[in-house]
Amino acid sequence: MYNSPLLAALTRDPSPSLAAGIMRRDAYTCQYCKVARATEIDHVQPWIQGGPTIASNLVAACQRCNRSKGGRTPAEWEIAKLRQAAAQIAALRKPVVKVRKRPLRKARRIRGVPRRPTLAELLQD
Repeated sequence: MYNSPLLAALTRDPSPSLAAGIMRRDAYTCQYCKVARATEIDHVQPWIQGGPTIASNLVAACQRCNRSKGGRTPAEWEIAKLRQAAAQIAALRKPVVKVRKRPLRKARRIRGVPRRPTLAELLQD
């Protein structure tokens, strides 16, 4: 597909033969979660960060891991996952019932409707 290995390293998508070789090398298993069946090829050092499209920089990945990793290195991705987990834990620790910070407004009196007598007024009679 490409005339030279240098030109192949400068393109984003690997050639079909390189992609097939990566899948065979990684036994069609996601190299990030080690559980799911790999369906995509991922750059370990992201293309957006200057990672070349060579066999040593490509791994087989499942769609979930590949989409979650995005344009980050595996180390950056781990930090992002830890931050997300910490945010989820913090959200669970927040009280479920919200406390009103300002007092309730007094109910307005509607014209023409007699008001209820207070306890003091009832006892006074």
